[in-house]
Amino acid sequence: MNRGYRKLVSPFRNFLFRSVLEQKECEVRIIDMNLTGMNVEDIVPIIEKEQPQVVGISTGTPTFPNGVRIADLIKAVHPQTYIVFGGIHATSLPNEALINPSIDIVCRGEGELVIADLYEALILSKKPLAEVPGISFKIDDQVIHNPPREYITNLDEIPFPARHLLSLSKYSQRGAMVTSRGCPARCIFCSCGAFAGRTIRTRSPENVIAEIRVMHETYGIT
Repeated sequence: MNRGYRKLVSPFRNFLFRSVLEQKECEVRIIDMNLTGMNVEDIVPIIEKEQPQVVGISTGTPTFPNGVRIADLIKAVHPQTYIVFGGIHATSLPNEALINPSIDIVCRGEGELVIADLYEALILSKKPLAEVPGISFKIDDQVIHNPPREYITNLDEIPFPARHLLSLSKYSQRGAMVTSRGCPARCIFCSCGAFAGRTIRTRSPENVIAEIRVMHETYGIT
C-alpha cells in the first residue's frame, strides 16, 4: 500500500473523501484533535514517527490560525510533507492561506474528486498540479489558481464515509449523515451556498437507506 495521505482533521465535516483514498489503496489516518484533547504541539511526535507524504488540514475561520500553527510544526520536523488546506476559509480566501509558507496547496470546495487527483499528482507523479482542477498552489512564491472543479452531480457515486477510521463510540453524533449538498438560499450568516453551490443535489433514497443499513448492522447505530 502507498504511504500516502494521513488526514489531521475533524471527522464529520470531511471524512467522506477518506473512503475515496482507501479505494486507491492509499494508507489513510484521521486524527480528531478536538476529540482527543490534543494540543497543537502534540502533533510533532506523530509526524516524526509516521513521516507522512501528505497532510490534509481542514479548518473554518475560527480554527484557521491553529491550522497554520499545525502546518508550521509539521514543516519544521518533516519539510518534505505536502500540506493541503481545505474547508470554507481556505476555499474563500486561497491567497490568504497560501501566503503562509507552510501551506503548499489549497483544495477549493468539494474534496472527493480533487483529493483523488492530488493522489495521482503528489503520490504517483502521474500528472502535474497544473492539471488538477479545483486547487490553488504556489510556484516560486507565485500563486496559481486552477479552474474550479465542477460539483459532483451524482452523489450516489461517492463511497460511504470511512467510519471505521474513527472511534465512533466517543461521538454523541455518531449517526450523522449527509444526504444532500447545496442550497439556493442566500443567508448572509451561512457558507453552504458558497461552498457547495446554489443548486440542491440529493442522494437517492436507495443510497441513503443502504448507508443506514451499514451504520446499523456494522456499527450498531440506532
